[in-house]
Amino acid sequence: MADNGGGCGGPSSHNWLGDPDTVLACTMVMVVWKEAGFFMIFYLAALQSLPPELQEAANIEGASRWYFFRRVTFPLLMPTTLFVLVNATINSFKLVDHLFILTKGGPDNASSLLLYYIYQVAFSFFDTAYASTLTVVLLLLLAGLQTIDPALYQAARIDGASARRRFRGITLPLLRPALLVALVFRSLDAFRVFDLVYVLTGGGPGIMEATNRGAREAGGKTIGLNISLPMEQEPNPYITPELNFEFHYFFMRKLWFAYLAKALVVFTCGFGKMDEKFVLVKLARTKKDLIKVMGAL
Repeated sequence: MADNGGGCGGPSSHNWLGDPDTVLACTMVMVVWKEAGFFMIFYLAALQSLPPELQEAANIEGASRWYFFRRVTFPLLMPTTLFVLVNATINSFKLVDHLFILTKGGPDNASSLLLYYIYQVAFSFFDTAYASTLTVVLLLLLAGLQTIDPALYQAARIDGASARRRFRGITLPLLRPALLVALVFRSLDAFRVFDLVYVLTGGGPGIMEATNRGAREAGGKTIGLNISLPMEQEPNPYITPELNFEFHYFFMRKLWFAYLAKALVVFTCGFGKMDEKFVLVKLARTKKDLIKVMGAL
């Protein structure tokens, strides 16, 4: 609405959700607008429970409204504020439907939050082991946040503890078991990542056939991404039958080559050299991590 109103005066419109610098801020504004009404119910209930004698005493002493709010009302609302803060933090971790509808994690992964990343890992990259590990870690972190007792922070505040000391002495020890379990799961996942490695080639003859044959003779599964153009090569016999795929476009074949790879071996010969180069440049612009690229492009 603000953009359309400003456009009537002359300035050009701005793609707020298409700009990496503004997409996350726009999403935050939308979530705050959505959740404000729900959390305001708790504040209204807390305000109604405040004794009216405090306001009368402040009026007799000549205290201003701002001084009364800062010294009386806001400190009495701190338990409610902490409750709202914890629940808002938990809800922020669970944010996925808004991102799926509005941005799908883009542009350039600027709005890809944790739960949406887990969704991508599980249902786009099909790495179910890593997605399960991330889900367990997320559940443990949320459970740790939920078990924080507001009375502990209230007691620490009365004792004069700073915010940093409260985090180091209360929050971090309560989250330590969850962090330890997350570290153990991540370490186990790192050890078993080699079980998920497959050798993938273009499925043709020559160096591709030799690569598929070496992987097959070593006891591993091997993938072939073939192309269905006329006068192109047939799939070599060393590809695992259920992992033999056929594409209709060179670009889509190269895209999935690089997008699912842990490492790439690129040969400079052949007609696909520039094609491979531009696909990799595109993936780099979308901040896709390519661990290792061997060979000149």
